[in-house]
Amino acid sequence: MTRPHSRFSPLLLSISLAAGLLVGFGLARHFTTGRLSVINTGGNKVNYLLSVIDQQYVDTVDMDQIVEDAMPQIVAELDPHSSYI
Repeated sequence: MTRPHSRFSPLLLSISLAAGLLVGFGLARHFTTGRLSVINTGGNKVNYLLSVIDQQYVDTVDMDQIVEDAMPQIVAELDPHSSYI
């Protein structure tokens, strides 16, 4: 004879697991949103600037060269030991 509560154990386990995942994802999004949005905003500005230059600048522009020239200047802002290879 089976116990009545053992019949519902898989269901309770599934509900608990789903609730834990929802709470975990919600907390992860809450605690990481600030820093990631700052990083994404800065990156989006650079991408937007490169896109505007590529699409609307009067002369032909070597986009690869612009990026290669900008990278060392961006990395130089970090600390004296960082370098772009």
